[in-house]
Amino acid sequence: MDKNLSGEEKRRKLKEEYKKDLLARKQFRQKVNRLKNLQKINKALENMVTDNDDTDDWIRKLDEETALNEAKVEISLDSILNETEEKQKKIVDEAEMKKINAKNLVEEMKKSLGLFEEEETTEEEEVSTETTEEEDEKEEEVSIDLPEEETEADDNDDDIFSPPKTLGDF
Repeated sequence: MDKNLSGEEKRRKLKEEYKKDLLARKQFRQKVNRLKNLQKINKALENMVTDNDDTDDWIRKLDEETALNEAKVEISLDSILNETEEKQKKIVDEAEMKKINAKNLVEEMKKSLGLFEEEETTEEEEVSTETTEEEDEKEEEVSIDLPEEETEADDNDDDIFSPPKTLGDF
């Protein structure tokens, strides 16, 4: 019967066969893609089931990283605390040096005015002998040589009965 068909009918029949063939190929490709996806999903599930032992490794790694980070933080905090303690110690030492220098300056001023008593010198000598070598070195670095000032009492020997001068008189 194929021989009796006209050209138009043959073309339509071939077209239908071609469409069926394309549809079958398309369905075959879709089926292959679905099977590939199922295969990937099955492999992932298998890996998840067998990889449960890896969770212990992950937890161990996280614990190690956490411990390492905590140690780093602790070391940095200790170094910061040490630095602040050193700074505070320096400030305290400098304040003590200023205090000692101020006492020495007051003594010099009292000596120059003739107000200095012998009892105070012995107490000050005891305090100065208790200073450490570091304080002595710092004192040498910080000490200032002041010229001795002449007082009016030295200029006027006949003013013996005048009251002694105080620090407020300067």
